Amino acid sequence: MSVSRLQTQHPDALLLISGDFNHASPSSSLPKFTQYVTCHTRDNKTLDLFYANTKEAYHSLPLPPLGLKKWSEEALKDCFNTTVWDVFSDTHGEDIDNLTSCITDYINFCVENTVPTRTVRSFSNSKPWITPDIKALLKEKKRAFVSGDKEELKSVQRELRRKIRQEKDNYRRKMENQLQQNNICGVWKGLKTISGFKEQKSQPVSDRGWANDLNLFFNRPSPVSSAATPATVCACNPLFLLLSLTPHQVRKALKKNRARKATGPDGISSTLLKSCADQLCGIFSHTFNLSLKLGRVPQLWKTSCIVPVPKTPHPKELNSYRPVALTSHLMKTLERLILAHLRPLLSSFMDPLQFAYQPSIGVDDAVIYLLHPSLTHLDKAGSTVRIMFFDFSSAFNTIQPRLLGDKLQGTVLALAPFLFTLYTADFSYSTSSCHLQKFSDDSAAVGLITDGDDTEYRELIQGFVDWSLRNNLQINAGKTKELVVDFRRRNNLPPAPVNILGTDVDVVESRLRSFGVQVPLLRTFYDSVVGSAIFYGIVCWSSSITDRDRKRMDRLVRRASSVLGCPLDSVEVVGNGRMMAKLSSMLNNMSQPLQDTLTALGSSFSERLLHPRCVKERYRRSFLPAAVRLHNKHNTR
Repeated sequence: MSVSRLQTQHPDALLLISGDFNHASPSSSLPKFTQYVTCHTRDNKTLDLFYANTKEAYHSLPLPPLGLKKWSEEALKDCFNTTVWDVFSDTHGEDIDNLTSCITDYINFCVENTVPTRTVRSFSNSKPWITPDIKALLKEKKRAFVSGDKEELKSVQRELRRKIRQEKDNYRRKMENQLQQNNICGVWKGLKTISGFKEQKSQPVSDRGWANDLNLFFNRPSPVSSAATPATVCACNPLFLLLSLTPHQVRKALKKNRARKATGPDGISSTLLKSCADQLCGIFSHTFNLSLKLGRVPQLWKTSCIVPVPKTPHPKELNSYRPVALTSHLMKTLERLILAHLRPLLSSFMDPLQFAYQPSIGVDDAVIYLLHPSLTHLDKAGSTVRIMFFDFSSAFNTIQPRLLGDKLQGTVLALAPFLFTLYTADFSYSTSSCHLQKFSDDSAAVGLITDGDDTEYRELIQGFVDWSLRNNLQINAGKTKELVVDFRRRNNLPPAPVNILGTDVDVVESRLRSFGVQVPLLRTFYDSVVGSAIFYGIVCWSSSITDRDRKRMDRLVRRASSVLGCPLDSVEVVGNGRMMAKLSSMLNNMSQPLQDTLTALGSSFSERLLHPRCVKERYRRSFLPAAVRLHNKHNTR
């Protein structure tokens, strides 16, 4: 009535009506008014409306919500877009330490003044679907209970039950999305939260003496004198002359940062670098190129925060802690860019039997290569196989930069995993009866013994131990184990143990076995979690598994199929499919260590492969012969 009265009294006046119309819409009672808000104002609903008695006077423009993540990102991007980055580079010139510190301080200053912070209290019994809205309703319920208003209490309880069902449904959809995106980490975290599972965490220790002892233990590798290790790398080094990073390369590398990674000592988070990669790629490409030109890494990027992570629930000694280094994400980004440049240049230095960090080569290839010569040798009479699995103590932490520089003539930076493979590349051994294969810091010496003559096998082990001592790698003889495979039926004395650094290596007596709510969601969960565990490494054991074990696993698959209500592939079908895919990958990969063996099996007049000669059934049922039979079955011409 008041609107009609105003229109009558002031027919030519501009009338504006604005408000939160949650429970009623005045559109029907105001036919001559135009509603201008067309974008969502709360979540996916348009509740805040704006009416005017004139047409085409306004238009709605959605703005990022203040205080939320999207708004913070846009504000940071705007801040960095308006920054004149040339001021930093022109002021500091080639003083890379001050340049890096100044840029870091400025970025952190922008974050502190742009991104709002708040303190959140977290309780151990809080469920992930308990949102602030539910907490507010719980307070309303408590207030209604204290006041004694039964009608209001019933109303709040109904609203609370509805809100809890809604938030649980939202959490269910979140879990489904994580499964569909193959986010196994998030799935297991959610399952632990739902089930109330709590890991036993060790209590923090505030003893300064213990911290000093831990620092000495983590730095126990023998130090290299400062005179032997130059402080900088020559700027005229060919590696740095050839490498120049473009802003586009830096932008792509920054966007590959993972948001969940912990922040390093510089305080710049991976989320910031990922979100603002377009704005920061220019200044950081200049900083990276300056570092390569000078042959120096900024001191801030070399600084790491070492966090001791317990290996056991109740650690009792220093060796029970694993050092985890929190390093600057910018340093990691520079390392990834240099690694892409290093890999093709140093491919000729790599050990052909190093299966880690190689494209299209992984754990399955390492296991297949270990099994193939072993089972081939066991086809012969009077043959045994001995495999020594070496364990290094803190392998990545014991790399000596001086020794690494001597191996590669000073052309590398501290890229621990990849450089460790280069560090160990100068010791390689491969003959018809013995070979040493590696997967990162895990090494295995395989000896094909005939008539008990293990001389070459022992010489290989001793040579590897001597080489490790010369290169400051510490073999943990207590964790080093030996596997002896002997199918000879007549009673034979056990082989003499191998002695490493005064300790007899234990021979393992048993082997570990590596296998032991809706339909779309359950199927996704089965494929991502259950199936990945059941069929792990199936290309290595699918053809050699016994009928009894195959039936037991098929029984498990059928039980899962009945729960899901949909058919699932049997172990044989999955194994055959993956063996065919693996064989095809090996045939197309010229750097595959078994490439010579596969080439020898090729036919000059058809696509079929020659079947390897098999004397014993165990070799016939191994990967390569079984994969060849499958390949020939699908290639009849």
